[in-house]
Amino acid sequence: MTHTITMEHIAKAFGSNRVLADFNLHVDESCSLVILGGSGSGKSVCLKCLLGLLEPDMGTVSINGIRINGMSQKQRMRQIGQIGMLFQNAALFDSLSVWRNVAFGLIEGQGVDPNKAYGIALEKLAQVGLEESVATLLPSELSGGMRKRVGLARAIATEPKILFFDEPTTGLDPIMGQVIDQLIVSCVKELGATAVTITHDMQSLRRIADEVVMLCHGRNIWQGHVSEIDTTDNPYVRQFIKGSDQGPIKMPILNLGAKEIHSA
Repeated sequence: MTHTITMEHIAKAFGSNRVLADFNLHVDESCSLVILGGSGSGKSVCLKCLLGLLEPDMGTVSINGIRINGMSQKQRMRQIGQIGMLFQNAALFDSLSVWRNVAFGLIEGQGVDPNKAYGIALEKLAQVGLEESVATLLPSELSGGMRKRVGLARAIATEPKILFFDEPTTGLDPIMGQVIDQLIVSCVKELGATAVTITHDMQSLRRIADEVVMLCHGRNIWQGHVSEIDTTDNPYVRQFIKGSDQGPIKMPILNLGAKEIHSA
């Protein structure tokens, strides 16, 4: 069986800091998979390897059966062009209007006429619940939730079959976080897309995931259906979903002396 996304025996280190170590991942077509893990666990590095922004030290990254690591930049961009991406902070272009941000991949990546791209941008903005009046605004004029919606509209503008979401609810209040999750679910289903999301937000995970991977110590230490996450006996998963400081996951704690505490 050919998986839409495959990562096999991936290793990535930065100097002496080994972030990924023999990491494996298989994502089936039309599956919404969430990679769960604490801060510094390697989630973002995993996503950057998938996007070709980082070259793994070892292993193979494949999309639709085609290996992308080791490709030339031009070849890689052709493969990555089929992916839509919602970045953690939306990563909008500050100097471009909202509609230009949404249409960026259409105009710059596919050569779509700007007039046609404008119409598509309005459709995608409506799909994420934004009115036409928002189209001419600059990103600086938007709230955090609106920026996320614009980022999502841009991610789906080219109607990709693969979508990546980097901490989609970070910085949002609980209500807006739920709105963004619902929009993600509806957009993924409408496109019939395969989705990979990285998060540490358990509520968000429960809303958007079909499959869950637990990333710890640079490895995929557990993978299963989202319905299994509360019944697994994996100690890492159980500790994480309980939010407990007792268990195999050890988080570094900064020890501040009295002087440092006082001066802070």
